[in-house]
Amino acid sequence: MAEVVVSRNTFLIGLVGAILASSLLSTVISSQLAVGPQGVKGDHGIAGPRGVQGVQGTQGEVGPQGEQGVSPWENSSISISPLDFTEGKHENFSYVGCTGTTPMWATVSLPQGVFVNNMTVFAFDAYNLGHIELELWGFNFTNMTFIGPITHIETGDSFNSGDTVHNDNTIENGLIDNQSCVYALKLFSNVPGSASSVLLGIKGVVISYEYQG
Repeated sequence: MAEVVVSRNTFLIGLVGAILASSLLSTVISSQLAVGPQGVKGDHGIAGPRGVQGVQGTQGEVGPQGEQGVSPWENSSISISPLDFTEGKHENFSYVGCTGTTPMWATVSLPQGVFVNNMTVFAFDAYNLGHIELELWGFNFTNMTFIGPITHIETGDSFNSGDTVHNDNTIENGLIDNQSCVYALKLFSNVPGSASSVLLGIKGVVISYEYQG
């Protein structure tokens, strides 16, 4: 077998070359490891399921509507029946006859703070020699004084026979004060006491009033 003889210089040169090659390779590898190429971006994960919506609460019941208030500028009226008079004809709810000169009275209830602006009387007459008078009065019970007549209607001694309508809008002291006063209609006539009560009378009365703000 032939013997391979390597000189010292050749060995050293080879060793140095090997060291240099190893160092260069290490540098290249380190460079590649330090700044490697960016990897492909991964996909977003799948979104989780949406939570179940809560149950809607039960709506409360709506309370009853309150009564409608009265407008402070609303006009209105009240009606007084023959039955409201102390001697009204109750059998057929039709009229109150007038005989003699003794007054009859009927209580009147009007809203607080209104102003009376008109009174209308529905009358009948089969006795042309007599007349009817109707008045609205007030009585102040704090100072014991009368108020009125607030309004006054007189048919006359010879108005047309049959049913007639009379009204009066000349009002005095027409402000209604229920805290201090009471109100009533006064009905009287000049029919002789011997005359039949069906000859002269009234069938009803309407008192109109207005609110003022």
